[in-house]
Amino acid sequence: MSEPMDWEAGLSDLRARRDRLNVAIGVIEQEVLGRTPSDPESAQSPAVPNALPSRESGKTPPIPSDAFFSLSVPDAARKYLSIVKRPAGAKEIEQAVREGGFQTVAKNFYANLYTSLVRSEETFVKVGKKWGLVEWYPRRSKKSETNGQKADSED
Repeated sequence: MSEPMDWEAGLSDLRARRDRLNVAIGVIEQEVLGRTPSDPESAQSPAVPNALPSRESGKTPPIPSDAFFSLSVPDAARKYLSIVKRPAGAKEIEQAVREGGFQTVAKNFYANLYTSLVRSEETFVKVGKKWGLVEWYPRRSKKSETNGQKADSED
């Protein structure tokens, strides 16, 4: 016979999946279709990836102490964003990859990381003051909608 199912864990996983789907639907409605979200729950919070669980809420998956060992700076940042499944600020990414075993002798690792995020425009996209993965925003233009300048030149 099979082991009994852990219903609490199963429900928790389903709720997390539902939340991610609601956010994805809200992003498509808002960013692609240009309208307000139709789901009343998603209308209470912004329908952007920032509505996903944050590090402060304690819902970020645990990151092993060697998760970023021997990775390049862009690969470590990409892996971190893939783990948390939401945009993050450069300071947050810096702290997380250091805690996850990224080794550096750089005097200003934050500057190295930020430069990598800016230069890797095929991988990363600026979302407000945070960074996300390009694959999360397939229709997002590399040019700003306002002046035709690169979005990250506004910093």
